[in-house]
Amino acid sequence: MDEKKVTMRIIFSIILIVAGIIINFIVRPKEFFGYNSVGTYLIFCGMLILALALVRGFILKPKKYDERMLVLALKSTRLTFVIFIFSAFVLMIADGIKPISVPYSIFLSYFVCFILLCNVIIYKIMLKYY
Repeated sequence: MDEKKVTMRIIFSIILIVAGIIINFIVRPKEFFGYNSVGTYLIFCGMLILALALVRGFILKPKKYDERMLVLALKSTRLTFVIFIFSAFVLMIADGIKPISVPYSIFLSYFVCFILLCNVIIYKIMLKYY
């Protein structure tokens, strides 16, 4: 990864961390549209992006990608998007039949993990049979 991309990611992560600190200390979290974990979430994302940018930029060697890997990544992302739309539709129907009683933050974290796992599984299956 070139130095400009690493610098941009570090700047973006610092912006997220500063925004999280501002929301947590200057704007009271209870007044921020009723959500009290937005500032902490921004700080967490900023730290995560900063760590990944530093590791990818300075520690790991750059990988070489061939066309087959890029095509597989594109196809698996496309299929993951279809699964995302389909599962969102199924969740809306299921929520209409019986309301989901799981807290919203936990539900979304499970849903994001499900989508990421789908993407990884689809990519690995396509890599094996393509």
